[in-house]
Amino acid sequence: MSVMEVSGLATTAGINIALMIVFFVLYLVARTQPGNVNVYFARILLKQLKEGKSNGVFSIERLTSSVDWVKAAWRPSEEEILKSGGLDAVVFLRIFVFSLKFFTVCTLAGLFILVPLNYMTGEFDIGNIHAIEHDALDKFTISNIPQGSNRIWGHFCVLYCISFIAYGLLYLEYRNITRRRVEFLRSSQSHPDHFTVLVRSIPKSDLKTYSEQVDDFFSKFYPSTYFLHHMVYQSGKLQELMIKAKKLLRQVNILRSKPSLERVPKKAGFLGLFGTKIDPLESSTRKLLDVQHSIKDSQYNFLHEGKVVPAAFVSFKTRLSASIAAQLPQSSDPSIWATEWAPEPRDVHWQSLSIPYTQLWIRRIVVFVLSLSITIIYVFPVAAILALAKLDILEKWFPPLKDILLITGTKSLISGYLPSLVLTILYYFIPSVMLILTKMEGYVSESMQEIKTCGKVYNFLLGNAFFIVTSGSLISLINQSITRPKEIPSQLATAVSGQILNVYEPAYETGGKYWPHVHNRLILSLVLMQITCLGMFGLRSKPTASALTIPLPILTLLFNHFCNVQFFSVFQNLSVEIAFTKDCDDESHGLTEELLRDLQKGYLCPTLQPIGTIPYGDNTLQHLLSSNGDASA
Repeated sequence: MSVMEVSGLATTAGINIALMIVFFVLYLVARTQPGNVNVYFARILLKQLKEGKSNGVFSIERLTSSVDWVKAAWRPSEEEILKSGGLDAVVFLRIFVFSLKFFTVCTLAGLFILVPLNYMTGEFDIGNIHAIEHDALDKFTISNIPQGSNRIWGHFCVLYCISFIAYGLLYLEYRNITRRRVEFLRSSQSHPDHFTVLVRSIPKSDLKTYSEQVDDFFSKFYPSTYFLHHMVYQSGKLQELMIKAKKLLRQVNILRSKPSLERVPKKAGFLGLFGTKIDPLESSTRKLLDVQHSIKDSQYNFLHEGKVVPAAFVSFKTRLSASIAAQLPQSSDPSIWATEWAPEPRDVHWQSLSIPYTQLWIRRIVVFVLSLSITIIYVFPVAAILALAKLDILEKWFPPLKDILLITGTKSLISGYLPSLVLTILYYFIPSVMLILTKMEGYVSESMQEIKTCGKVYNFLLGNAFFIVTSGSLISLINQSITRPKEIPSQLATAVSGQILNVYEPAYETGGKYWPHVHNRLILSLVLMQITCLGMFGLRSKPTASALTIPLPILTLLFNHFCNVQFFSVFQNLSVEIAFTKDCDDESHGLTEELLRDLQKGYLCPTLQPIGTIPYGDNTLQHLLSSNGDASA
C-alpha cells in the first residue's frame, strides 16, 4: 500500500469518526424532545397503556438525562435484562460480550506480538520510529516476513493460542446459555405453545373433512390427553384487512399517548389538502371503525367460503403428550401427519402455513440457488468498487479525472471514502432481499425466518468480504474493516441495554433457541481462519508449520460436535423431566383449567377471531376502539 493509500485510509477513518460524533450529538438532542417520546421510550409507553396508567401525558423529566443514559446503559444486570426483555435479549447481549472478549484477545496478540514480529526486519532502526508513518501498511502484515523465516512460527503459536481461547470462550457461553434456557423452561409461565404441536400434510379424504380427520386421528392415539385443534385457513383479503387494522390500532395508541395540544389537526379531505380540520386521533379512530366493519363483512363470507389448509394446531392437556407428539413420527409414511413444536401464537407466520408441505424442499433448493446466484453476481460490482481505491486504474478508465485529482484532498477522498460509501449503498438492500427469499421457503415462525435470513446474509458477506478481499492483498481486509465503522454504532445501539429496557417490546420469545446457530457460524469463521493460515504458511515456505496446522480445523469441528452433543438437545426439545414436573406443578396449583381455557383461543386463526378484537403486542386481545368510544360515535 502506498503512502497515498494510507492517507486515503486515514481520511476515511476521520470522516466516519466525525459522522459518529455528529450522529451521537443529534441523538442526545432528539432523545430529550417530548415529541420523540414514542421513538425512544416506546416500551414504557406501551406498558403504561396495557396497565391503564397512561393519562395521555408522559413525563420525560423522570428519566435519565441525555448524558447519564450512557452510564445507566451499563448498569443493568443480566437478571434485569432477563426480566425486562426475556432470555432472547440476554442471549443477544451475550453474543456481543463474547465478541468483545475474543476481539480483545486477538487485538492484544496482534498489536503486541504479530505487528512487531512482522515489522521488525534486520534493517529496522529502533531510533527512527517515525519512519513507520511513511512505510506501507503491508509492512505490518505477514507479507513482510521473508520466505522461510522462523518468525512464521510466531504466527503458528498465536494461531493455536487464539483457537484454544476461542474453544474455551465458546464452551463457557454455550454451557451458561444452556443453563439459562433450562432455568427458563423450568420457571417460565405456562403458554399455549408448551401444549401445542403443528401438524402439516394432513392426508386428503373423500369421506371426511380435514378437521374431522385430525379429531379422529388424535382422539385415537392420544385418547386421554388430546384436547382440541384449530385448523388453518387461507385468508387472502381478510388477512390484509387485519394487518391494516393492526397498523391503525398502533397509530391510535401512539396518538392517545400524546397530549391533545401536540396533535396537530389535519384536513380530512384528499391528501390532507381539502375539507375541515379534525383531530388526527379522531380521524384514525374513524378509519379503524371502517376497517372493523369491512372485517365483519369479510369474516361472514369467509366462514362460508374460506378454504381450509391441510394443517392444524393440535393442543394437548399436558406438556408431556405435546412433547411426545412433536418428537415422534405419527405415521409410518413420513410424508403425512408431519408434526413439530408450534411456535408461540405471536410468532406464527400464518401466510407460510398455506404453502403445501410437499413443496417445502423444492422451494428451499430454489432459494438456495437464488441466494448463491446473488452472492456470485455481487462479486463483479464489489470487485469494481474495490478498484476505486486504485487511482492509477481510475485514471486509465476516466482520463478527465486527472485534473480533478490535482485538487488538494481529492485523492484521499476518492481512494479512501468513496469505495466504502458505494459498498454500503450496495449492501443496504441485501438483508431485505434475503428476508423475501426466506419467506418463500415456508418457515412457519417469524423467529426462524429471521434466523435463516441472518444465515443468508452471513453467507453473502462471507462470499464477498472474505473470498473477494483475500483474492487481493491482506491489507484490503483491514481497509474494509476500518472504512465501515459507521456500522459499529448502529450495531452497538441495537445491543445497548438502555434500548432493551426503554425502546423494544419483545415481539416473541424463543428462549434463546437461536444461540446454536450463532455458535455454528462462529465455528465456521474459526475454521476459515485456520484454513487461511494453513495456506499462508505454505506460501511463506514453511511446509512444516502448514502441515502442523492441518489438525487444527479438524479439532475445531470435533469441538463443535462435542458442544452439540452436550447442549443442542436442550434447544431443540423439551425434556420429559421438565414437561412432567411442570404438568404436576400446574395440577397442584389448580392452574390446569385456566390453561385449557387459554388453549381454546391461543391458536385461533386471526381471521376467525371475534369481530371487535385483534391481536397486538403480546397477543392480548384489545378492543379496536378501546377508550375512544366517544371519538368514534
